Amino acid sequence: MKKIIQLSTIGASIATVGCLAFSGLASASSITMTGPHSTNWISMRHSNSYSLSNYNWLRSSNSTRQSARTGNTSVSRNTRGGDAYSGDASNSNDNSSNVMVMNGSDGGNMSVSDSSGGGNDASISDTGPSSRNTINESSRNSYEETNNNSVSSMNHTSQMADTGSANVSGNTHGGDASSGDASNMNGTSSDLTVTNNGGGMSLSAPTGSSDASISDTGPGSRNSIDMSSSNSYKMTNTNNVNVSHNTTQSAKSGNATVSHNTNGGSAQSGDASNTSDSSTSIDISN
Repeated sequence: MKKIIQLSTIGASIATVGCLAFSGLASASSITMTGPHSTNWISMRHSNSYSLSNYNWLRSSNSTRQSARTGNTSVSRNTRGGDAYSGDASNSNDNSSNVMVMNGSDGGNMSVSDSSGGGNDASISDTGPSSRNTINESSRNSYEETNNNSVSSMNHTSQMADTGSANVSGNTHGGDASSGDASNMNGTSSDLTVTNNGGGMSLSAPTGSSDASISDTGPGSRNSIDMSSSNSYKMTNTNNVNVSHNTTQSAKSGNATVSHNTNGGSAQSGDASNTSDSSTSIDISN
């Protein structure tokens, strides 16, 4: 006589959240009174599988092109010439980027357990002499996490400020000539945050929840109990970060000329200045 009992409990999940709990199903199996020369076999298998994959591609790009130019001023060929002033030329640019990506929940905690509170019981008894009795139980927990993060931040700024020329010439009484100020100001700030929660996990094999026994099988019986448990954990984090700031600025104040006057005033050229401020903060937590 051959009597076989085979139980399988399989749990599988593919998810993109970080909190998951598995528990095996309760099972109780027994073989009794099968008689001499019988072959008896109980097989119990428990498997939990969990897979988490996060693919994040972040790209922040800011491009600015500015140009400011004032016209030329001229006072010429007058008996009494007044003053000549060219205006100010200025550019101002302010870029701010804030990108945040979070994968997972509840801190990425995961628990896999095959414990069913003492319900995994297997027994073979009273099978008679010269019987073959086998109890085979296996438990396997598998966890795999993959995080691929690509972060790119690019800022490109091109600015030009040019004030016109101020000219006082050919006058009997010439006034003052002043060119305006030329200035550029650029401010760039990027804040990129990527958080993948999945590292806080635990795998636990059945502990004290399985009871396997073979008894009273008679003389000449062949009895075996095989119990095994396996935990597998794999985490892969791939982070690519690219930050680029490119700023081109040009500031030019115009010429101030007082010439060919009987009574000439003063000539004053304006200031030329450039200001650039870049700040980048990247935080990646796997």
